[in-house]
Amino acid sequence: MQSSKTRVRITLESRQDDEVSVHTYTGDWAVRNRAAFLLYEEAEDDRKLRTTVRWDEELRELKITRRGDVETEHHFVQGARRRGEYRLTGSRLLMETETDYLAMATDAGAESALELPMTIEWKYRLWMSEEPVGYFQLRLHIQEVIES
Repeated sequence: MQSSKTRVRITLESRQDDEVSVHTYTGDWAVRNRAAFLLYEEAEDDRKLRTTVRWDEELRELKITRRGDVETEHHFVQGARRRGEYRLTGSRLLMETETDYLAMATDAGAESALELPMTIEWKYRLWMSEEPVGYFQLRLHIQEVIES
C-alpha cells in the first residue's frame, strides 16, 4: 500500500447534454487506509482552486472538495442523493447530487483496487437550492507520471 505521494497526470472528461469538455492536470496521489486521495490545482476564470478527490474503496464513495475563491463540496454514492454546498464571497447555496452510476476500475494486472492507473466514472443529477441544474457524466483517469 502506498504511503507517500506519487506525482500523477489527470484527465477529466465532463459531459452535459451535447457539451463535452476535457481538461488535463498534474497532481499528487496518496493512499491511506482504504481511501485514495488526489490533490491538484485548477485554474478557472483567473482563479485558482485547490481540488481534493477522495475515493473510499470500502464505502464506494467519491467526495470532491474545492477550495479557493469558490468553495464546493460534492458527495457521490451510487443510488443515493447526497447534500453538499457551494460558497462564493459570503453566499452559500445548498447542492444535492443524485448519483445513478459510480464505478472505479484499475488495469487488469493491478494487485490492489487502489493501484494506478485508475479510472473513476460517475453520472449524476445536480440540484442547487432545490432547483435542477442538469445531468452530468464524468470520467476521471489518473496515471503516474514517469520521470525520465
